[in-house]
Amino acid sequence: RDPPGWAQIPSRSRVLRSKQIHAERTRHPRSRGYTNGSILRTTRTPTFCTMMMARAFLLLSAVATAAAAPAIVWKAGNSSPTEHSSEAVPASSLLKSAVEGSSHDALAVVFVVNRDKDGSEALSRLASSGSLPQIQSKYESATSIHHHVAGVEGAASAAEHAGGHQVSLHEFDGMLESEHKPAVMVVGVDRHEDMSKLDGAVVKALSHSKVRSVVLTAQRSVEEVKNERALSRRRNKQINRKRKVLTNDKRRRLEDAQEDADDDAEEEEEVDV
Repeated sequence: RDPPGWAQIPSRSRVLRSKQIHAERTRHPRSRGYTNGSILRTTRTPTFCTMMMARAFLLLSAVATAAAAPAIVWKAGNSSPTEHSSEAVPASSLLKSAVEGSSHDALAVVFVVNRDKDGSEALSRLASSGSLPQIQSKYESATSIHHHVAGVEGAASAAEHAGGHQVSLHEFDGMLESEHKPAVMVVGVDRHEDMSKLDGAVVKALSHSKVRSVVLTAQRSVEEVKNERALSRRRNKQINRKRKVLTNDKRRRLEDAQEDADDDAEEEEEVDV
């Protein structure tokens, strides 16, 4: 049985509900705004700009939780809502599509952030820590955000996939204003560099009149490399196993055919006798 007076003791949920009702009755909805623990903690009704910033923050968090290297793509003249994709996409096909149609008057710029010292993919960490505020403010204008880009081995391989010229972050500003700039630039970004320079460089590329498309991605993590190698080993084992089964089946068929031929020969000898 319940102890005496137990029914008169309000439960924790009852106390919380009572406080919530009291708060709802005493606050003015127009002057106090949202204070119920949501993302928008403000003392006034959220404005459209505040809501857009909240959406940008959510997008930032989405990229930061990606298992593989993310990629953000901006294309000039795009007016459609940002497209999100969680499907695995090869880096080669993504880059070729992003730089398609580029020329000296319609440049394509690809930024590739090298991995961290611990071997992890760096862009997600930079995004989640708020180290790229200017880029974060441009999330709403992105054409697409890919949460799983496979096979980004580095700036050199990205330049090969995109058919572009590799430059350092230090060289980027001068190359962008050069008369002899390449149609596709792949900017390698080392993690020891000042990330505010990357932040400014991406925004500068986005605002440049001759830049048609911009891609921001990162070198794949060591974990992704290990997973790919493990998958390759398993695939090779399966291929070898199937090849062995086929070889054994072929050998058995040959042996069976030989036995049948021997039996036929013996039967012919018996008939001749």
